[in-house]
Amino acid sequence: MAKKAEQYIYLPKRIPKSAQNRYFKNLENEKMLSSIFDSFGHINGQHRYPVGTMHFGRAKAGGTACEVIAIYNVLKDIGKPSRLADLIFYDEVLGFMFLSGHFGTKIHRIGTFLDKLKVPYERLSVRDFIRSAGKKEYDDGQIFIVTIKTRAELPISQLHTFETVYYKDNWIVYNRFNDDEKPAVYKNAADILRNGKYRGSFYSIYRINNDSQNEETARI
Repeated sequence: MAKKAEQYIYLPKRIPKSAQNRYFKNLENEKMLSSIFDSFGHINGQHRYPVGTMHFGRAKAGGTACEVIAIYNVLKDIGKPSRLADLIFYDEVLGFMFLSGHFGTKIHRIGTFLDKLKVPYERLSVRDFIRSAGKKEYDDGQIFIVTIKTRAELPISQLHTFETVYYKDNWIVYNRFNDDEKPAVYKNAADILRNGKYRGSFYSIYRINNDSQNEETARI
């Protein structure tokens, strides 16, 4: 049987020494990462150690690495796991970070990042996502990367990105809040937007298309 071809991400020829140093420090911290995994190896609660102390460009992953954590969790679920330190490094050297990481990853580059990782997806409009979610048209195990505005009433709001999986009429959300120790479970997609007395709004939706995903990956 032929050996499965390795998948590579081609990086710039010149990589700043500072980015390399941050990468090696993150590799050290990643040795403790399994201590916060849920039963399927997802990351929840990005403020928790060691994620919260990892470098994310010139910022800290605990505050701004939600997009990369969402991709990390998706890769676990589709059978293409990657080290978090590697994903952060790719994000930085490929120029996907917004203002050196202080404002996370550029939302419009999430699709490009997935392309680099050979993860098939389709971009959904917020309207189509809400309509299909309300009619329960998604199959069990369907995976999404969702970005929300955390406060819908503000013209400019903080964004938060996470993986969510539709499973048995529930929406399982990983890393919904910064201090979560386990996934959050919601009966309706609209409930995902609740944040105490505030309510968010959907901003960007990527549906992951991969034959490896199945309902088993969605169990808590």
